[in-house]
Amino acid sequence: MRKRMPVNKQEMPGGRKNRTCRDIGDWMETIAPAGLAEPWDNVGWMAGNPDLPLSGVLVCLNATEERVREADSAGLNLMISHHPPIFSPLQAVTADTREGRLAGLSWQARVQIFSAHTNYDAASGGLADLFAQTLQLENILPYPGNGEGSIAAKGRFGMMCRPCVPEAFLLHLRRCLDVKTIRLVGSPPEEIERVITQNGSYDREMLAFLKNGTADVLVTGDVKYHDALDLAQAGIFTVDVGHFFSERLFASSLADRISLAFPGLPVRRAEETDVYTSA
Repeated sequence: MRKRMPVNKQEMPGGRKNRTCRDIGDWMETIAPAGLAEPWDNVGWMAGNPDLPLSGVLVCLNATEERVREADSAGLNLMISHHPPIFSPLQAVTADTREGRLAGLSWQARVQIFSAHTNYDAASGGLADLFAQTLQLENILPYPGNGEGSIAAKGRFGMMCRPCVPEAFLLHLRRCLDVKTIRLVGSPPEEIERVITQNGSYDREMLAFLKNGTADVLVTGDVKYHDALDLAQAGIFTVDVGHFFSERLFASSLADRISLAFPGLPVRRAEETDVYTSA
């Protein structure tokens, strides 16, 4: 009778006994490959030592000193953020800059920082999909398709379950996103049914595709003034719900995915609020 071989505990992510922070980074690469990120973006490991034993994960939208302290106080030594705290090469790491202070605190607290940004937006099941689903759109598709020229599928196209007047659509947005203040660009159509979404900041490269008239409205965030002028001139009704409210579900959704893939691992989502307040 053949001798039974021992079970390899490292075959499944959730079965590993001696996980390191790098294990989570490797898993993140499987669900949101770095190759999906925009050329200007900076994703992956930002600070710390990925090879340290993993005690738990804090998921947040913004990597800040406050979030590092939250992770440290909870005994979690890995922080995964959506927005990378470092975009450009640093010439120095000192307390004179936000990046320097954050990196120093990260090393001092032994909290590693990993970021998944535009790669997580574009990935299947990522933020672009989640934002469109949060608006309860149907028949959701990548927009503009698989990418044409230099632009990838940065947004999503979807349909309302039935046409509605603009006032009803705006009320629907407020309820779905729990947002009170929104900004409008251009004149609304009589009815809204076809919707294009783009979470985060509006990308002006989408304008050429938006001009083809495939949608009744664009729902996005962070529309700059001159981009708003271009959208209005092109006759594209646009709703700016704010950067935060278009991406606030990053922490809860990714935390759930990590908990499912790594049973028993302490995972926490940060409680964050919009940096902007209304007077």
